[in-house]
Amino acid sequence: MIDWRNYLERELDMHNSHQSFATRQRLLNHDGDASNQVIWFTDVALGGPRFDQSPMAFAVIDEWMRNIDANPDAGVAGNKPAAAVDSCFDTDGQ
Repeated sequence: MIDWRNYLERELDMHNSHQSFATRQRLLNHDGDASNQVIWFTDVALGGPRFDQSPMAFAVIDEWMRNIDANPDAGVAGNKPAAAVDSCFDTDGQ
């Protein structure tokens, strides 16, 4: 899973970064592992447009699923593509 959010800490938005890490902790508490979760934040320019990281997230998830289909014995974590890592992006999605 890719937990992608706009970084909204400056706006005191309820969809803050804490929620991503709370989810990770719940995964760790339940399974002892969170290797199937990736956290992405994309910065937001105050008053400006928001970059949509969704197409990149869908491409990474698609690659991840194709990897699992081709190599099921490696499991979810063993099939992670290189881009499936915790990441922060600037306002242009870089």
